[in-house]
Amino acid sequence: YSMHSSCMSEGGRVQNENGVFLGAQWRPTRKIKLTAYSDYAYFAAAKYQATVSSQAWDNLIQAQYTTDMLQITARYRIKMREYDNSEATALLAKTTQRIHTAASYNFGKWRAGATADIAYSHFETNSMGWTVGASAGYNDKKIKFSANATYFDTDDYESRIYAYEQSVLYSYAYQTFSGRGWRLAATARASIGRNATLAAHLGTTHYLDRDTISSGMQQIDSATKTDLQMQLKWKF
Repeated sequence: YSMHSSCMSEGGRVQNENGVFLGAQWRPTRKIKLTAYSDYAYFAAAKYQATVSSQAWDNLIQAQYTTDMLQITARYRIKMREYDNSEATALLAKTTQRIHTAASYNFGKWRAGATADIAYSHFETNSMGWTVGASAGYNDKKIKFSANATYFDTDDYESRIYAYEQSVLYSYAYQTFSGRGWRLAATARASIGRNATLAAHLGTTHYLDRDTISSGMQQIDSATKTDLQMQLKWKF
């Protein structure tokens, strides 16, 4: 265990891990960029959900096409990591595959985009999920606005899909989708004078496969949850 070190890791902390990371980036033309990496990690001691030595292997390949007005991205990722089986008598490899495609078009101060994702997970049983989304935005020196809509459908949490969502400054901007439903969100930011900036984010998620959300003290007795964030920044 290294107390004050900081580096990339599979386990989240700099401990109990040896690994090799190989990455490459190639630009065959000015508009096309290809990216790939392979990341192997070995855990010598037991860790959460693995009572003996285990390993993980993460691979990604991505292609991106960019012009002054258009950007198209396609990405494939496959990750294999060993966990205990249900009886904790042997290790099994959990394999997760993800496909992400996105396109955005900029015209003046306006932007429009669309995304589509597929996730497939295999660990003793199979699980699959997918999402489609659309977004639009306006960006000016004093006013910035964005809105997005996403529909998701996954078998369970194992095939969950992560999606980026614009939010207020310093706020976590990734949503996790599992189950079946849709989400709408909007973010606005305005400059007030020379020193102040006011921002707000409003989002609502509606599930089509349940009547309650979460459990225990955090349970919501509804199929819909809404979150609101407001932020005022003053520059001295």
